[in-house]
Formats: sequence, structure tokens, C-alpha cells
Amino acid sequence: MKLSKVTTLLLLLLLATAQFAVSAGIQDQTSGKTEKPETAKAGNPLEEDIVKNPLKPPDTSSPRATLQSFLQNIDRAYNALMAAHQKNMNAPGFFASDSILKMERHAEILLHRSAYCLNLSGVPDELKLDVGFEGAIKLKEIFDRIKLPLFENIPDLKAIEVEQEHEKVAELNRWRIPNTAIVIAKVEEGLRKGEYLFDQATVARLDEFYSKVKQLPYKPDGEISYNFYNFYTKTPGLLLPPKWYRWLPIWSTAIYFKQPVWQWIALIILPLFALLVAWIPVRWWHRNAVARSPGVRFAGWILVILIAVVTVMLLRYVLDEHVNITGSMLAFVENTLQKIIILLLFGLILWEVMRARIHHNIREDEKEEESVQRSWNEEMGPGGSRRETLLILLRKFLMVVILVIVCLLLLSSMGINIGPLLAGAGVVGLAIGFGAQTLVKDIIAGIFFLMDDAFRVGDYIEAGTMRGSVEHISVRSLRLRHPRGMLITVPFGDMQSVTNYTRDYVIMKLDFRVRYDTDVDKVRKIIKKINNEIQEDEELSKGLLDKIKSQGVREMDDSAMIMRVKFVCAPGEQFVIRREVYRRIQEAFQENGIEFAHRNVTVYFPPDPSNPETNSQAPENKTESIDQKKKEAAAAAALRTIEEKQMPEDKLR
Repeated sequence: MKLSKVTTLLLLLLLATAQFAVSAGIQDQTSGKTEKPETAKAGNPLEEDIVKNPLKPPDTSSPRATLQSFLQNIDRAYNALMAAHQKNMNAPGFFASDSILKMERHAEILLHRSAYCLNLSGVPDELKLDVGFEGAIKLKEIFDRIKLPLFENIPDLKAIEVEQEHEKVAELNRWRIPNTAIVIAKVEEGLRKGEYLFDQATVARLDEFYSKVKQLPYKPDGEISYNFYNFYTKTPGLLLPPKWYRWLPIWSTAIYFKQPVWQWIALIILPLFALLVAWIPVRWWHRNAVARSPGVRFAGWILVILIAVVTVMLLRYVLDEHVNITGSMLAFVENTLQKIIILLLFGLILWEVMRARIHHNIREDEKEEESVQRSWNEEMGPGGSRRETLLILLRKFLMVVILVIVCLLLLSSMGINIGPLLAGAGVVGLAIGFGAQTLVKDIIAGIFFLMDDAFRVGDYIEAGTMRGSVEHISVRSLRLRHPRGMLITVPFGDMQSVTNYTRDYVIMKLDFRVRYDTDVDKVRKIIKKINNEIQEDEELSKGLLDKIKSQGVREMDDSAMIMRVKFVCAPGEQFVIRREVYRRIQEAFQENGIEFAHRNVTVYFPPDPSNPETNSQAPENKTESIDQKKKEAAAAAALRTIEEKQMPEDKLR
């Protein structure tokens, strides 16, 4: 909310920067050069016709009628608008009075009649009003600088009918103003069939025509609309500029790329402000929707989407009606910028909905783990969340899709045909698919690994000869952090099998060797006592999912009995518990006089029949009389036996 307040203050500062602004410049343009509007003249037939028949269209029955109707309406619209503007600037108060608004509405009707003389059938419906007003004003500025033929030399409806009847000439379909490319043509189809209008080619080239003549001086005779187009494009408001306009600094009215500086600033700040206004309820509901019921959450997100849509509509209205964006930038705002903002808002809302849902599920999982007693078959362990893992990839996918669509919209708004571009992208994608089979293999393998929930971010896994904690998952590979700190990148295509050490639970089996004379039942009681002690330990019991049990004698070898202890624990806790179990077993065995068995080999040699003295001696004396070579051979045999016994049995299981 603090950011929203800062943005609001910035907008206010933008609109009310220095009061010694441009009003003097506008008054210089309008004062002394405007005529009193014809609305004040009593008995004017055109004005009386407008009052009595405001919906009556102008006469477009011939080229002469169309040109006369256009000039009459545009001149009176200019005079009425300038009079309303001067009266508004001189009137007290911040808002325009009813009489001024009435004059503005009168000028708007006249401008509508002027634009009615233009063939706007090729203009989108949402742009016809703005394009019509702007085109009519440009066309009037052009006529104010070039020489027009006398009206009696322009064919009218009566002259056309006489020529067709007496001279049997073809019907006049087009008339071009001499020495120009401005054409008044007859409409051949549609609702306005048979009317003479400034044709589509003329409307499309008005900007070109105006650029060529705008440096020429105004004609010395006739009704001139001085700086009408500059007034229309520089000032805010569709027609009548509000009073705060005179507070704008002079530098902000300089025109760059057919728009004044203050409009460029508004074009940057207002969309960002609209995104912020739409983002605030999205973020607020994201934080507060977690504890709500599913129905309330759904209704809330629908309301948030409606707020976002209304925000975009208000942005369009402000840019069009108050900021008064004109020209090609208006088409960009209408066709592209609006779609981009809607797309960004949709992506933002979708992202926040997913975050809220995932956050809600994670909190439910945490509460369930805290409230439900742990058992050996529960899903435990410090492994990452599957939803968080998939969210990372989904976020990247959405970002790429939104960026691609925004780029395509920008190219389309610039007049670039994106159809061949999409077709070429498909061919290039196909070629890349054939040439990068390994990359495709990695991506597809990664998709199936994630669908199978084989691993998540934070899991400790083993993939082939690589092992470590999953630190990052990308589109084609994952990064493992080795226990010693190395970072390993493993492509999905190279992962034949995955061993996950942090999923659900871990079963630990500890083997130890005792002498043959050990009391097995006594050992079982010791293990039971150790289990009770660890269960009472608050820190160790958190990771223990089942009792520590003695499984008795597992195997008997040549020199010892091998006994086993088994327990189930949470992933990651097995090392701490194993270390503690070993320590307590060693201390308990020492207290109870139980010895661990050590590997040893006893070698017996038969007596030597050739030596009677040796036969009569005791076994220990016979051993001492053995030849030194036999001792060495016996030692070597014993060493081989010990090495075979010491082979790790865990690798064989």
C-alpha cells in the first residue's frame, strides 16, 4: 500500500508541476485569431438545423456537397471549441460550467459531422471516433494551406444528373481536387452506398499529406483553423482541455515522435500504475485466501479478475479521453498495449493462484505432520515438496510463453506479418528437433521423471555413479550438491535409474560380532533398554519412527556370532541415531562384561614321525620345534583366511 501512495503522489506531481506553464502559449495561438462561434449568431440556418435535428447527417450527395459540408462543419467546430476553451480558462473554479460543456457538446456534434464525410470503413470500430476526429482536423489543416477550386467548378448532384441525361456520359464515381491526390469517391457498397466521401486511400494518407504542407503558411483568405491540430494533439481531453493543463511546464509540451513529452510520461506511468493497482488485490487475496473455504476462494479470485479487467478498461479510457493519445500511438495502445497488460495481469493472477494453492497444501501437510503420530509407513523426511518442484518449471514455462506472446504482439503492432514467422519457427523447430535429439531426449526424460515424482528439490538421490542433494531442476538437467560440496550437473537422459534416500522412511540394520559364550537373551534386554532411553530423548525420538529391536543371531561364522539390531527412522536422521545406538551398545556391553569378538585363526600342525623326541613332547613343545619355513607358510595361510573373512558383506546383499 505504501508503493501505491508513492505512485499516486508521483502522478499528482506530474499533473501539477509548475503553474507558470503553457497557458500563455495556447492563448497566443488562439487569441486574436479565432472568430466568434456561429452559435451566437441569431438565425443561422445551419445552427438551427443542428439544434432541431442533431442526428441529421451532412449532405454527401455529390463531391461539391461533401466538400461544402465538411468545411462548414469543421470551421464551426473549431470556432465553438476555441470559444469554449477561452471561456473555460477565464472562468473561476476548477471545473467547467454547464454553458461551457454545452458549447463543447456543440463542437463535438460538428466534429462528428465533419468526420462523417470521411470513408472510415477500413478503420476498426473502436478507433473510428478518434481516427475520424484526427483525420478531419488534419484535412482541414491541409485545406487551410492549399488552393481549393471554386465551388461552382465542382460537380454537384444536379450537374451530374444533367450530364447523364443530355450527354449520356457515364456516372461520375470519383473527383480529385486539382493538383492533389485527395479524392472524393462514390461508395459502391455497404450501408453508405451512393454517398460521396473522401476515399479510404485519402484517409490513410492524411498524415503524409499533412507532413508535406504543415510548414507552408496559412492562406490569407477564408476561414482558417489556426494550429487546430497542434491544439488537439498537445492538450489533454478529447476536445476541451481541463484547467490543470496550463500548469504543465513548457518543456513537457515539446513533441517527439508525434506525441508531446507529457503524454509519453503518462504512457509509461499509467500502465505501470494500472498493473500496481491490479496487483494489490491479487497479492492481498493471495495472503488471505489460504484459510478460506474453496467456494470463497473461487469467488474471491473471480472478483480479483473483474477488478483487473475494470482497471484495464479504465486505463484505456484515461489514455483515450483524458491523456488524448493520438496517431499511430493510439492504434498501438488500442491494439497492442491493452493486450499486453491483460496478458501480464492474467499471468500474474494465474501465478498467484498457483502460489496460494501450493502454499495452502504445504501448510496443511505441515499441520498434519504435527498432529498425527508418526509411524513407520508415514511420508516423512526432509525431502522437498513435489508441488514446489513442479512450480519452478511451470513458472519458467509461463514466463517463456508470456514473453513470446508479447514479442509477437509487438511485431504485429509494428505491421510485421507474423504468419510467415510462425511458419518459419515451426520449420526451424523441426530442424532443431532432428539435430538435437539428445536435448529432446533429456527434456522428455525429465518430464516423465517429474510425472513419476522420482525426486524433488531437496531430496538426496543417487543417479548412476552420482549422488547428492537435488539443488536445482531445469528443463533438461538437474544439479546435485555432493556431500563434500561439489556441484554435479546430470542430464535427465543419462539417468537410467534413480535411488531416492529421502523419501518416506529409512530402515537401518546394524550388525555386530560377539563371542560364542555370549548370553543372547541378555543382549536382547540391553537393546530393549537402549530403545527406551532413546525414546525418552526428545531430540532423538523425533527422527525415530519405530522401536529399536534386536533381531537375535543372524549368522555364525568361524570366530563369532553376528547379531543384528534394526530400527526405522526419518530420512536424514539415520546417521545420528546409528551413531548413538553404537555408542550405547559399546558402553552397555562393557558394563555387563560382554566382549566383542575379534577375528583369529588357530593353526594345528601334525607331529613329525621322523623325530621321536617331537612325538613324546607336549603339543606346545611340538609347535616350538617346527621348522621356520612351516611357520612362514602357516602365517601366510592364516593371513589369506583373515582377508577372505574381512570382505564387506553389505556389498553382497
